[in-house]
Amino acid sequence: MTGDNKEYRAADAESLTEQALGWRLPLGGLSDWVQARASPGRPVEMRGDADKGLELRQDGWHVAYEEFRGGRPLRMRLTREDLEIRLIVDQWTN
Repeated sequence: MTGDNKEYRAADAESLTEQALGWRLPLGGLSDWVQARASPGRPVEMRGDADKGLELRQDGWHVAYEEFRGGRPLRMRLTREDLEIRLIVDQWTN
């Protein structure tokens, strides 16, 4: 339930975010993408590497990795159509 007492229900989390926010969060691939890898079992296009700039395209999303430290991404930009999400990792734990 939201602050304005609206209740949303959906079959999956991505559909729920689309109803509540008006756009779908890329939850299906996000856990892999933040690790700079493609989600398994789905078509992907990858270019570059951590030193020269890595880009990934999957599920209609373009993920541009802007900064790496110790082989792990720190800053990334996810775009799809007219939506842009910027992620910054403050700290990695194992």
